Amino acid sequence: MDANNPKVQACESFVLKYQQGLPMAKPSEKWVLMKQIFKLTNQ
Repeated sequence: MDANNPKVQACESFVLKYQQGLPMAKPSEKWVLMKQIFKLTNQ
């Protein structure tokens, strides 16, 4: 759905200048999963 939204695409193009891929990411990957480092609990 976002691929067909011109406002989303304009925003993506703008922020792409300020984003940098991680070394372990594939060239086509924009986001990678990260390991959970903490968990919030109700006490």
